[in-house]
Amino acid sequence: MTGGFIRFSLLAVVLIGFCVPYSKADTIDSMKLTSAGSNTDYGVHIGPYTATINGVSTPVICDDFSDATYVGETWTATLSTYPSLTSVKFDQGAGNTTARTKGYDEIAWLAIQLMGSTNTAQTDAIQFAIWSVFDPSGVSSYLNGVGGHSFDTDSANANGVQYWLNQAGGQTYTAGEFSNVTILTPNSNYAMSCSSDRHESCPPQEFVTVKTPEPGTLALLGFGLFAMFLAVKTVKRRTTGELTA
Repeated sequence: MTGGFIRFSLLAVVLIGFCVPYSKADTIDSMKLTSAGSNTDYGVHIGPYTATINGVSTPVICDDFSDATYVGETWTATLSTYPSLTSVKFDQGAGNTTARTKGYDEIAWLAIQLMGSTNTAQTDAIQFAIWSVFDPSGVSSYLNGVGGHSFDTDSANANGVQYWLNQAGGQTYTAGEFSNVTILTPNSNYAMSCSSDRHESCPPQEFVTVKTPEPGTLALLGFGLFAMFLAVKTVKRRTTGELTA
């Protein structure tokens, strides 16, 4: 194992680190909802939806039950990454940072479960659970009004909203766990104006994205980590006299 090879591998790990979403707010110059998906339950569209973010088509999940976004609507947004969530929409407890962080940790965990779900009934329950994190009364009131009380309160199986709320609330979250999750919060610069025939509030909804590392990136990361292991092993052997310089 040559020194040049090891140095190249270590550089690869460093470069991958630069590709990880950074922990600060950034501005999205153009965000547009292009598809609300084909799955609906209790009269609403279930995520993931599709949006273009600065021209790049991206799956997104809605965490906002109080507002509405329409296919074709465009707006600008603030992108926040974990753990820096100072620009997000919801802040439970009027400035309570702990409550806000816990809520968004639950949102991130649920979004990851939704993206990995292949069961439509469970996906529906996860989506309503995401909405319930910051608007439990709104979701409960809506579901009760359309005959979904049992769906809302079911905590015994994975097809119920409360089941997933309990799962999210019972997790132990660690620093850096959600480095692949971003929050897209609309600012006041949205293009579509409100019209009198819409009962929802004017601003677009807040969305969540979950970035899945590309297979090539994962392979390069594994390659670099293996090289680091060999480098450390080589140093140890040199210090013990097993390998001459």
